[in-house]
Amino acid sequence: MTSPSPERHELHDIDDAAACALVDATLGAAEEWRSLIIQYRFTSDFQAHWKAEIGHWINTARMHGYEGRLVERVRARANDARRRIPDKVTTEDLLYRVLLEELHPAMVAHYLLKTGWGFRAWDTPDGAGGDVDLAVTSPTGEPVDIQIKVPGTTNPLAALEKGARQLKTSPHRTVIFVCSRDPVFVSCEPTAFLTGLVGLTIGEYGIVRLASRGRFASEDWTHVGAVALLDYIPGADWQTYACTTLLNPWCTRGAAVEAEWFPRARVLRLDTDAFRWDPVPPDRPLGLPGGTIVPDDLR
Repeated sequence: MTSPSPERHELHDIDDAAACALVDATLGAAEEWRSLIIQYRFTSDFQAHWKAEIGHWINTARMHGYEGRLVERVRARANDARRRIPDKVTTEDLLYRVLLEELHPAMVAHYLLKTGWGFRAWDTPDGAGGDVDLAVTSPTGEPVDIQIKVPGTTNPLAALEKGARQLKTSPHRTVIFVCSRDPVFVSCEPTAFLTGLVGLTIGEYGIVRLASRGRFASEDWTHVGAVALLDYIPGADWQTYACTTLLNPWCTRGAAVEAEWFPRARVLRLDTDAFRWDPVPPDRPLGLPGGTIVPDDLR
């Protein structure tokens, strides 16, 4: 079966020229940015699709009323005059990393709102309803609160644990989205999240079984319905959104998230006594293949 991942043009409402113009009009011209790599990526013809895609995220924000808050925060944090910057074009530039981190919520919102979800609120403060980066409604109308995390490479689950705590008091179903900061696409390399959240497996005589349960089964995670790994993947001749969603099989009934809410993603779910990937698994080797048996004592 072919990949469910949408190519970027499937999610657009305006053309790329208008999207690039929107970036210039809202975030400012390239020369206004202190970071040399941001200047390069905003002016290079080779990077034009990336700049345009940011414009599409901003256009989605404009359509739903959170453009002003998004742009203000991006400009303030990613062009901070107090931060030291390198004198060369490098992905290690701190301001560039801040830019990517601040844009990831806009990317998640764009992906969801163009694949059947509805908008409720943007970046609500911590309170009785939890600390929510994005409040949406599912394709079937249920309110869902989202935290968006960009984990490091040494302990990628630490950021997710913080996200679970931030959503603890939400009265709605909750999902944590994970986006990559480093040049490794988390949606294509989900093994660390599979083993850490779902559990470890063991293979014997050609049969794979779950050997132990991960964080999803702990009391601190019963309110989290899913973790979704989302990337914008820029190829030379194509660009796509890849999403790998892990449903929490041990969450409480009221927190459950449905696989059908993610029609353009690869979704891992527990089907009675075995895990299944719908419609297909990620492309690269996994720590949890489809058909993995869950023994009675681990269900």
